[in-house]
Amino acid sequence: ERRRRPGRGPVYPIRVDFLNQAPEVAKLDREAVEHVAFLARLDLEAAELAAFTEQLNRILAHMEKLNEVATDGVPPTFHAVSEHKSLLREDRVETGLATDQALAGAPDRQSGFFRVPRIIEAEEQAGS
Repeated sequence: ERRRRPGRGPVYPIRVDFLNQAPEVAKLDREAVEHVAFLARLDLEAAELAAFTEQLNRILAHMEKLNEVATDGVPPTFHAVSEHKSLLREDRVETGLATDQALAGAPDRQSGFFRVPRIIEAEEQAGS
């Protein structure tokens, strides 16, 4: 059922009933995939909806198989390799490039800025 919000588009009730099903019967139907597509603002064709429904159900079936793996006594880890150490460097302030260095490879520049083709026309800017 659609409801209207004042000044906005329709509101669709959030459908999560498929999440409450037992794992061995959890399946997404076309309506659930349409709802997720709506929330993601995807405009899917009928063939795409059918394909995604099938693909998502195969993913759920695979997850059900993974749930069958015995994990008793296995400690949770944040990474598949428990000895993994962060490879990220420490944050530190450094001097950046000078404007001329940053713009050295630019195909077109003007007054210390990159110059790029206009992609929004003046009329479109006034309307937004």
